[in-house]
Amino acid sequence: MLLRTIMAAKLFDVDSFAEYSAGLLVSGSFCMLSCLGFYALLQREMPMMVVRERMRPAVISLAQCVILALICATVLSAATTISSATIFGLSRSVFLLGLVHGFSQQLFLIATIESRSRGQSMRYARQNVVRGAAVCALGMAVAFYSRSAMLTLAIEALVTLVLVQGTLIVIFKSAHIKYRIAFSLALYRLPKAQWRAAIILCLVGAVGFLVLNADRWLAAQALPPKQFALYAFAAIVLTLSSALQSLINASLFPFLARRFASLGAAATYSACWKISLGILVAGIVVGVPAWVLASRGITLWFPEYHAATVLLPVLMFIGVLRVSDFWSAFMIIAGFEARLLFLNSVAGFAASLCWILWFRPWATSTIEPLDVAVFAAFLSAFSYIFVVETARRAKKDI
Repeated sequence: MLLRTIMAAKLFDVDSFAEYSAGLLVSGSFCMLSCLGFYALLQREMPMMVVRERMRPAVISLAQCVILALICATVLSAATTISSATIFGLSRSVFLLGLVHGFSQQLFLIATIESRSRGQSMRYARQNVVRGAAVCALGMAVAFYSRSAMLTLAIEALVTLVLVQGTLIVIFKSAHIKYRIAFSLALYRLPKAQWRAAIILCLVGAVGFLVLNADRWLAAQALPPKQFALYAFAAIVLTLSSALQSLINASLFPFLARRFASLGAAATYSACWKISLGILVAGIVVGVPAWVLASRGITLWFPEYHAATVLLPVLMFIGVLRVSDFWSAFMIIAGFEARLLFLNSVAGFAASLCWILWFRPWATSTIEPLDVAVFAAFLSAFSYIFVVETARRAKKDI
């Protein structure tokens, strides 16, 4: 998937890459809804259901996530079609296609939660490799021949939807429940589902997503298309770090959930602390040579994005923090989602205030890509520090 983004930057002109990046931004933002929190709830509870061999209720909960993802996509698409206003300067077609792309991505996350919950890391890795290879091959083939960002996004979404269908069928068969029955029961039980916990988790995810992606929305709104393309290209570093963190978390989250259920909070916190610290140190060691190599590579192969090299040190720092952050997972597993919601909100407010004092908008009306990168650094640093300290205190409250 990283290769796909780099190839897109090479195949598209700067304006088309800006359009493609905007579509991916909308796609990722749709996943922020997390099926109104039910995806996060399923992610927390399905590993425990697997241990207790309660696969039929787990699969019905999975089907509820699919239904809610479809409802969210339909409502947002209808609202976008009816509304005449533009969102952060994006065209209606880019926003709608981004929603479809995000819907396909959300379904992929739902479909692969079963392999993650079973602790089958290699199976989950194969699912990612198959999807990544198919999206990259077909999407970039379309990009090469059409040079159309919109058509490329559409093909990527279609490929993912086709693969998801096959995965879901296998999951339902393994749980010995028919496709139609599972969705009928899911719809019937939806009014009595854990809405309160789901909504809190949805808000946690939404605020957390804003903390992680507010910089890109700021860039989309405040920067001209060419400068937004420049920032989006440099922000591939953040995409890679988030992908690595998600890949590790795909195995780590179920592991921590099972550990919490069997050994308690102290053992779970200890494992989280060791893993996070280890990855943080490794990230710092690898970060410096990676920065040098990335700068040389951009200069040689992407001269039109040479100005992006100025952003790399800041974005590398952010990436190291993000890839080593597993404290939020501990907070959710331990049942402190409401506290985490408050924490992320305070961190976002404090970081925004510090950035405003640094940027001083009353003294200048021009924003540069580096200003946006510094904003992202403030958000990530405040969030990381706050969640580490809160997780330490939360452990004592259990």
